[in-house]
Amino acid sequence: MEEKEIVSEEKKESQQKTDPESLSGQEKQASTITLNKIQYTILSEEEAREALLQGKVLQGVYAKKLALGKATYSQKVVIKDSFIGCLDFSGAVFQELLQIEGTTIEKELQIDETVNFQNIVSWNECVFQKNVVLKNALFPAIVSFNRSQFMDLLTLSHCHFQKDTNLSRNVCKRLTIKSSRFENTLSLMSTELEGESIIQESHFQQGLYAKKLKSLQHLEISQCFFHGETSFEEITPMERVDLEKNTFSSIVRWNRSVFGNKLVIKNCVFEKMVTWSNSQFKNHASFPSTRFESQVCFDGSVFEDLAFFKDAYASELSMRGIVFKEAVDFEKLRVGGEWLCQSTTFEKSVSFMYMETEGKGRVSFNARFCGHVDFYRAVLRGSTWFLGSHFQEASFANATFEGPVYFSFDRYTLRERNRRKKGGPKEQSLTFIALFHGVVNFTNALFYRKAVFENVFFEKFANFENACFAEEINFQNSHFLAGASFKGSFCSQELNFTKAVFDDYVNFDLANINRRLNLTDAAFDKGISFYHAVIDVVVVERDQIENRLVYEGLLKEQKYKRHYMRVKEEYLILKESFHQRGKFDEEDWAYYQYRVNDRKSLTEKALRSLLGKPILAVQDDVPEEEKECDSLLVEQEEKKCKKSEKAMESLQRKKENLLKELEKQDSNKPKDRIEEQLKGLEENILEEQNSLEEQQRELLEAKNIVALNSSRLSKLHESREKPFSKKASLSCLGKNVLWKLVDWGTGYGVRPFRIGLLSLAVILLFAFVYYSSGVSFPYSDPSIVKPSQAKLFVDWVYFSAMAFAASSPEGDIFYNDVIKFAVMSEALVGLFLMALFVGCYTRKIMR
Repeated sequence: MEEKEIVSEEKKESQQKTDPESLSGQEKQASTITLNKIQYTILSEEEAREALLQGKVLQGVYAKKLALGKATYSQKVVIKDSFIGCLDFSGAVFQELLQIEGTTIEKELQIDETVNFQNIVSWNECVFQKNVVLKNALFPAIVSFNRSQFMDLLTLSHCHFQKDTNLSRNVCKRLTIKSSRFENTLSLMSTELEGESIIQESHFQQGLYAKKLKSLQHLEISQCFFHGETSFEEITPMERVDLEKNTFSSIVRWNRSVFGNKLVIKNCVFEKMVTWSNSQFKNHASFPSTRFESQVCFDGSVFEDLAFFKDAYASELSMRGIVFKEAVDFEKLRVGGEWLCQSTTFEKSVSFMYMETEGKGRVSFNARFCGHVDFYRAVLRGSTWFLGSHFQEASFANATFEGPVYFSFDRYTLRERNRRKKGGPKEQSLTFIALFHGVVNFTNALFYRKAVFENVFFEKFANFENACFAEEINFQNSHFLAGASFKGSFCSQELNFTKAVFDDYVNFDLANINRRLNLTDAAFDKGISFYHAVIDVVVVERDQIENRLVYEGLLKEQKYKRHYMRVKEEYLILKESFHQRGKFDEEDWAYYQYRVNDRKSLTEKALRSLLGKPILAVQDDVPEEEKECDSLLVEQEEKKCKKSEKAMESLQRKKENLLKELEKQDSNKPKDRIEEQLKGLEENILEEQNSLEEQQRELLEAKNIVALNSSRLSKLHESREKPFSKKASLSCLGKNVLWKLVDWGTGYGVRPFRIGLLSLAVILLFAFVYYSSGVSFPYSDPSIVKPSQAKLFVDWVYFSAMAFAASSPEGDIFYNDVIKFAVMSEALVGLFLMALFVGCYTRKIMR
């Protein structure tokens, strides 16, 4: 409450100072009033206006009402340290300075188009107890409301400020700037906005200077145009800040600001650089559909809550040293030039889904991703760097890298960097490597240029299925601690795994590698496979891969994957690769393994056909997961239908209850109200019925699609499960015996010394036949009548060897035709085996 005290001027005359230019020292008697312990001289409206027209200063004056309208003030108008109840400027013309300092305005102040300000307007350290409304006003000179207090609304509506406008260091209950135009700078420096404030549909030709602005309630800036440099540095809004549909044509700075609540910048355009360096976002920050046509800098900022950059566009983006403490959404973000995320930390999940870069500068993520990161269908057109990045779970599924990708430096680049250094310690390769601590997914990723994963560590499973590498990809010295899959991947050049280590199974099934799969000095602890792969050359040594093909079933933990049909194709690929590399011993080994597994696959199929067992040894040829997904699809559609049916039943029950209530004449509800409710219910029932019919149609379509897919899977299964006939099975088993003998005897033609052993076995076998036949050996010396058994057997061995070599045995044997038949048979077998040995041995030596 204001304390008012009226005393006589005669008692206070000795305390008053005399000022020839001020009414505070008037010679005539006047009354005084004390408000809030401040003493004012009471003047009437006419006295105050007359004094101002004469160019006098009103100081320490109390005027219940002061109307300055319909008058022209050719001299300065100065009011100091006064208290004015109602101040009216309507129709006034101020040709010189209007200066009001330390004055309290009790009632609402309105300034409109009827007021003519031709010079500076200055309000310093004033107190406005009610609204201040500037509407349709024109200010051709500087306007200043400095260090003032607005205890209610301050409104600037449809005004035109041709010079600087100063609203600095004020305290405003609420601020509204609407449809106004500022030809020079508007300053809100160190102003405190206590209530909800809005700046709307205004033009700022020289920008807005709002450094250290403090907003305690919601602040909204919308549909404004900022043509000059704008500063929001060190602002401290406590509640939400909204910027929507604004255009900033010059630099905008938000450095060292602290946002206590949400920051939402939506559908704005920033044509020049924008900086949020060293700022703090305590609640979520969102930049949806905003366009940054130049550099954006968030260096050193901290995001303590969610951050959204969805559908935004930035010419250049700098996020160095930022800490994002909650999830971040960059979905559909487009970056024209350079994007730097060096020393940035993402403590929760981050999404780069559908994000695009235009390739006008590099993209560098020297960052730490502590949560899940998703680059699904992202398109990165320039060079992309992930040097020194740490990933937990990461997904690059369907991502496109049109420029080179570096998850580490290759050794040649690092060597050149060290060579160019003039001093200091040399850079080490492990300093720049990326680390994948969780599962990483590059399914369907497309790499147009080279990709470098040298020395990279994959601590969990790495999935590169169906990835496409248009140029060389380098995994040298990489370490896969939990296995990897390159199933169905395509590489137009070399896929380099030199000295890579796979602690678990690595899968290259169905891969298409146009040049080399380089596995030089690589380690496969738990197996490798490349079934149905198309590979020009596999660079691998026999001791690296022997007994490590998972489909052989020789690995303890991979026995369930045994599949002879698959492993034989892998050995065929190895045979061709060894042949191209001139490693003929290894080629013979691979060919031998191919033939062995071919025989085993046919034998297994024949046995399964006879016993009526499934043909497929590994059931993943028929995708059981597809059947599960199909069942889930139908189940989901059925749930939707059941939910709609329940909603329909509920609405029908409500309708029945209302009808019963309508029939009752003693109902408490008015009849009109019940009929209105019935009408609304019928509309809802109609909508729900249409929705149910639509869902039933979708369910029927889903069932038809599932039926078609089921038919496809069934035919696929039947074609692969097609067994041999009984006759074909028995024939295959017979051939197996024959090929087994060929395996033992000749090693399928790649082990010629087995033929020598087989020849010796044939000679000894026929020698035993001759020895056991009881035929007398035809000695040329008639004195030998009864030789010892040992000598006799040795002689028959000699005889058998001569017969084997198709030479004439010593003497002729006329005893029986069986012996003659045995000799002829041995000769034929001998000729065949000797020819086979010569051919195989010659081929092996000549290569």
